[in-house]
Amino acid sequence: MTIFRAKHVKLTNADQISFKKYRPPPNIDRGLCRQCKKPVVEFGGFGAFKWAFIPASNFESQEMLPMPQMHIFYDKHMKDALDNLPKHSGYLGSQLAIGKMMMSTL
Repeated sequence: MTIFRAKHVKLTNADQISFKKYRPPPNIDRGLCRQCKKPVVEFGGFGAFKWAFIPASNFESQEMLPMPQMHIFYDKHMKDALDNLPKHSGYLGSQLAIGKMMMSTL
């Protein structure tokens, strides 16, 4: 998952994305491709703290993406990650790790 400030994300073919709200208050707007049903983008946050979450697999040029910084929701992994990146498990632990990283970029 790659995280951007939402104001820096411009959707092309937005009519091909089906959005649904998640997490009370409804502040996660998850977009799925209408054709293949795979995740395209999620928008979350409020005010100046709006973020866009885009699966790394959606980028054609993987080499242009920043280096991974952590694993989140590691308790749900299907195969061990063979790297030295921090691994965060569970909803709260993963959310805290993401929040800390995002706030450090402001």
